[in-house]
Amino acid sequence: MKKFLVTTLFVFCVTILVSCGGNEKIKCESSEDQEGSDMICPDKKFTVCASESGDEAWFKIDGKEFKCRGGIEDCDEAFEEFYNYCQGN
Repeated sequence: MKKFLVTTLFVFCVTILVSCGGNEKIKCESSEDQEGSDMICPDKKFTVCASESGDEAWFKIDGKEFKCRGGIEDCDEAFEEFYNYCQGN
């Protein structure tokens, strides 16, 4: 189940990346806009943000940020912390 959630969240992050050229921008998506986000974090709204290049990515919830260590490619640890926070662990 956890692998499914990580894959789902990875796809969720990738969908917010839109390359426009020029200065790199940060794109964020709210969980309100994504189907299945209640499986990741029930009863809470969260935001997933990433730079266009994917060098930076993080999850925001309740004023906390869980930053990916190596950008979108290395989010396992940040996702696990975020997921545990959401599940109350």
